[in-house]
Amino acid sequence: MSQKPVAYFHTCLTVCRPTEENLTKARSFPEPLMERFPEVRPVSLGVFAGVLDYAKLSGPMRMVMKWKMNGQGIPEGDYRDWNAIEMWGTACRAY
Repeated sequence: MSQKPVAYFHTCLTVCRPTEENLTKARSFPEPLMERFPEVRPVSLGVFAGVLDYAKLSGPMRMVMKWKMNGQGIPEGDYRDWNAIEMWGTACRAY
């Protein structure tokens, strides 16, 4: 088994509104991956807001995402916090 440090991150539009409830929900998303590969213990789990760009989606996916995001009141946009992403990456490199 490899001894290389591993860090997981994912982007999630849920955290474009970083309430404690939304953060808790988003942090639970990697659980199936962690259960599937219990031998891999990440040194860090990062959760970041992403980008909602309808122009980059296929027609059917665009319709589904517009319906879903409009229902949640999330407008199209770039919600990434590059400072937070860079700080997380820097901290992970310390391992």
